[in-house]
Amino acid sequence: MSNNNTKEDNRKRLHVLYVGDTQTGHFLTSPGVGLYLSGGRMDESLHLRSALGSDGAIEVTHVASGEISELLPVSARDFALYDAIVLSDITADTLLLYSDPKQMPPGPNRLNMIKEYVENGGVLLMIGGWFSFGGFGGQARYHGSPLEEVLPVVIKDGDDRKETPEGAGVKVLEPGHPVLTGLTAWDEVLFAGYNVLKAKPGSRVLLETDSGDPLLVITSWGKGTTCAFASDCGPTWVGTMLSWAGYSKFWCRLIRFLVQGKL
Repeated sequence: MSNNNTKEDNRKRLHVLYVGDTQTGHFLTSPGVGLYLSGGRMDESLHLRSALGSDGAIEVTHVASGEISELLPVSARDFALYDAIVLSDITADTLLLYSDPKQMPPGPNRLNMIKEYVENGGVLLMIGGWFSFGGFGGQARYHGSPLEEVLPVVIKDGDDRKETPEGAGVKVLEPGHPVLTGLTAWDEVLFAGYNVLKAKPGSRVLLETDSGDPLLVITSWGKGTTCAFASDCGPTWVGTMLSWAGYSKFWCRLIRFLVQGKL
């Protein structure tokens, strides 16, 4: 019998838990006479979900910000069903708080659960944004948390955003790294902002901004691997990366390398 499987079919199928990159907007509108309150859900996760879906062997489970209390796992065993966890534009409080204020205790500490998941061999990727790392006004609140302990970067206690409307360029420090090899035209990538982070000793900085701030940092923790990407994978900071030819390949390669240590 002939084997018609593609190379993608023969690769290991990966299961990724992607949390965040959604928000609910409320708008006060005045069309002339009177005021009207409107709103809706804004889903910025479509870009990364589409990119990872292009791999053909990466299965993404997305949990929106408003679904976390009910749908996010509450044990390291449940988290272990996934090869990688991606957190993007989601505050620590959103992961910690539960919807029933009358229940005591409300539930397990999910940050501790994710830390345990990494210690046991899991992969954690945090992607930047207004509500990642330190975030807007320090509201992301990952400084001093169990996740800062496992991530490859030091997180500021306070607002760590750097807005770059002029565009922040990219310096490739390890062009031969498996994630980056063959990816070209980095000069076309400009970010509209990022979180200012400090790489921890022993971590590996693969990309930095043109002003010398870490952009892509990887390290090992326990039996697992963690990674910090200081800018965004979608609006509002992603800039020209979204139209860059290497966008999908970059994210697929990054996930595969973090999980498998190879492509």
